[in-house]
Amino acid sequence: MTNQFAQHLGVGPRYIVLNSLEELFDSLERGRGDLIAAGISITELRKEKYHFGPSFQEIQMQVICRPYIRPKKIKDLVGLDIVVMSGSSYVEALERHKKKHENLEWTALTGKTDYQLFKEVAEENYDCTISDSNIAAVARRPYPALEIPMDINGKNELAWVMREDQEQLHEKVKVWFKKKFTESQLNELEEKYYGHTREFDPFDTKVFKERIEERLPKFVPYFKKAGEEYNWPWRLLAAISYQESQWDPKAKSPTGVRGLMMLTRGTAKQMEVKDRLDPEQSIMGGARYLSHLRKRVPAHIEIADKMWMTFAAYNIGYQHLRNARAVAVWRDLNPNSWANVRKVLPLLTQKRYYKYLPNGFARGSEPVVYVDRIRHYYDIILQQSL
Repeated sequence: MTNQFAQHLGVGPRYIVLNSLEELFDSLERGRGDLIAAGISITELRKEKYHFGPSFQEIQMQVICRPYIRPKKIKDLVGLDIVVMSGSSYVEALERHKKKHENLEWTALTGKTDYQLFKEVAEENYDCTISDSNIAAVARRPYPALEIPMDINGKNELAWVMREDQEQLHEKVKVWFKKKFTESQLNELEEKYYGHTREFDPFDTKVFKERIEERLPKFVPYFKKAGEEYNWPWRLLAAISYQESQWDPKAKSPTGVRGLMMLTRGTAKQMEVKDRLDPEQSIMGGARYLSHLRKRVPAHIEIADKMWMTFAAYNIGYQHLRNARAVAVWRDLNPNSWANVRKVLPLLTQKRYYKYLPNGFARGSEPVVYVDRIRHYYDIILQQSL
């Protein structure tokens, strides 16, 4: 969004990445930056000090607790050991509720992120924390035992933040959101960054984390080698491999694909893999084939979209991916957006579409789930010390 806004203004954006809300607001006030674009909630107290752009996302504030702690009402939070980020909208919400529940207490930590506080709660250093629903959807994934027992404070809106003296910039932001940034563009972005978080299976995540410790270490050298040779993040290759075989080098499907990367005989031969059950050969062959597919996906597609389409092609075949992009065009959707392609892939099962496609019927829902799970596993692996 900020890239598009900067392009609209005819300037190049410069990003300053900071680690806490205090640093963000302090840097804005000192003129180090022009606006905060970090999913900041609009609150009454903040509106007294800052300009907010138009709301671009509505979220729910949620209570996240360690296992078996399940408050249902605000009064149930009394007596719990609650931790939140200092200077956050969560503190404002708790202060409002404290007027009615005077024994409500919490600890506000400086310099901590939502992700770090999730870890603190998961390790049972605190009973609960509070977070926005969009953040919780991603941040809780490495910690499947965490509970989200209740919402707090109703709906919140997220927006960009500017200083009070930035009237001109504020007006330009409002105009751009109203006239240049469309709802369909926003939907694409939400799908791009949060589409894979809709389904969450705590048991599957628990098993996956156990296998990170039990199975993954012996294959890490091969994933790193393949990643360096074929320009893939090695953790991403590991996530794909888990989705394919659960890191079982002897895995075999009913259709005859085998090994850690579940290669067909034809693909293995094409990628010069002599033994599909050999972990190193399978991983190298899978990474080589992914690179082959990546080259076929049009170069002008943005990196992230191109990557997810590549993985979909690994699952369903490149020609079916190409057919899905054609269906996106028929439906007046951008075929270069993974958000749109994942929307139309399931239509490949419908005769009214596949009868006009050169490769016919395909189980189009499968690559959607496939890519979502890879993204889920990758999110978790990224947070592990390996």
